[in-house]
Amino acid sequence: MFATTSTSYLEAIIKPKIEYSTFSIQKRLLSLIMVIAFIFCLLIIRLFVLQVTSAENMQLKAIEQWVRTLPLTAKRGQVVDRNGNILAISYTSYDVYLRAKEIKEPLKVAKYLSEKLSIDFETVYTKAKDVFISESLIKLNISEDKALEICKKNFDGVYLSENISRFYPYGKLLSQVLGYLTSDSIGQSGIENYYDKVLSGTDGKFLTQSDVRGITLNNSLNYYVEAIDGLNVMLNIDINIQNIVEKTLEKVVNEHKPKGVSAIVLDPQTSQVLAMAIYPSFDLNNVPRDDVSNLMKLTKNTTVTDVYEPGSTFKIFTLAAALTENLTNINERFYCPGYRIIDGQRIKCWKTTGHGSQNLIECVQNSCNCCFMDLALRLGKEKLYDYLIKFGINSVTGVDITGESSGIMIDKNLVQTVDLARIGFGQSVAVTQLQLINSFCSIINGGVLHQPTMLNNYFDKNGKEIFKNLNLIANTNVDESVSKTIRFLLEQSLSKTGELSFVEGYSVAGKTGVLPIYYDIKLLGEIKPQVFFIYWIR
Repeated sequence: MFATTSTSYLEAIIKPKIEYSTFSIQKRLLSLIMVIAFIFCLLIIRLFVLQVTSAENMQLKAIEQWVRTLPLTAKRGQVVDRNGNILAISYTSYDVYLRAKEIKEPLKVAKYLSEKLSIDFETVYTKAKDVFISESLIKLNISEDKALEICKKNFDGVYLSENISRFYPYGKLLSQVLGYLTSDSIGQSGIENYYDKVLSGTDGKFLTQSDVRGITLNNSLNYYVEAIDGLNVMLNIDINIQNIVEKTLEKVVNEHKPKGVSAIVLDPQTSQVLAMAIYPSFDLNNVPRDDVSNLMKLTKNTTVTDVYEPGSTFKIFTLAAALTENLTNINERFYCPGYRIIDGQRIKCWKTTGHGSQNLIECVQNSCNCCFMDLALRLGKEKLYDYLIKFGINSVTGVDITGESSGIMIDKNLVQTVDLARIGFGQSVAVTQLQLINSFCSIINGGVLHQPTMLNNYFDKNGKEIFKNLNLIANTNVDESVSKTIRFLLEQSLSKTGELSFVEGYSVAGKTGVLPIYYDIKLLGEIKPQVFFIYWIR
């Protein structure tokens, strides 16, 4: 029994020896090799991504760490009028930067710069000592003379960067049209804003190698990326016409003290904008940036942004539609008792005692509301609206100015007979000033509605034309015979009401509105067009 127990015990504590086969060892080695190969594959793929796929991006990140950059602002293109007169031009100025880690005498540097640049000493001194900031801007847009004086001092840590400043030779002229720039030379309003990408060009840069503390390395490589200058923009504006118009507005302001007044001159054959003036204006070389609210008011181009009821000047559209549809002629007579009763409502003529019996020529001369109510009712809602759409009354003109508004018309489905009558003489409808004069031009030029244009072309610094703006036709509305009749009627209109509008050697025609101003027509006559159409608004 003892022997049996001992044998079982020994068998229990002694494990049998395991023998590994050659095949088993090979499997383990193969698995190890595969793991190592997989790791190497991952490393190779990662190296490929870093050195090939992402090489350019990684290189840029590395350059950012050891390179300091000074911007080189591209020269902004000029703005000129149709005759080449410069309206806006750029000149080189300089920005002053400090790198505090390189400055050896911060007190001396701060004292000199604060006196030379007329800036606060403490502000400069604080920036000159602050080694935790790699680079600080001290002053923008200093003159070349001051920049040369600073360079001669040869201060360590003081750097100059070229910048571009803007100058407007005519000051207040065209202020809302040209617009102005931000301190970073970005177009903020007007042409400067609308054609900013054309004018601004592409900035360059100057790069220097530096150590981890931001100190420039001696005998290091410098990199120079040249700026690409902006293109020059030629407008359709004629500065001589613009000057005459602004003098006229100044006279109106001095004598009548209005809150605001504006004027537009278009070439009636092409709708090129020859002049556009708004009062009050401001000096583009001294932009009032301190009062943002006032600045927004001064820079607003009301000729394209604001709509108003045109009143009697709108009667020309009703007349053109009625003549085209053969619903009237210059010999037809109308009777005006001073009012019309429509849908039970009494709508007055501006002359409440009435004009009596009159033919169409006299109706236009008298600007009789009753006549144009009759014509609108003859046309009916459908036809009148069709013509107003052809005249562009319900849409924007497409002029190359920021912020243009469209006209406002009552939804055709909601128009009542009384509304139709009022639309006939310029009420219950709203337009912008540019929209009104542009549609007016289409009626007197043979029925061609053009898209008004500020831009003539843009060209490079060598004078080579890069782009020419075309006179796009937006629509056609009346034929030449109707246009000729209307020109005759408008000429007759001023022969009675515009005694002071005569310009020797030229035909002058127009449509009076509320509060016509006759005395300034002789000034406008100096523009000397073949036929100049004038209308007045309140």
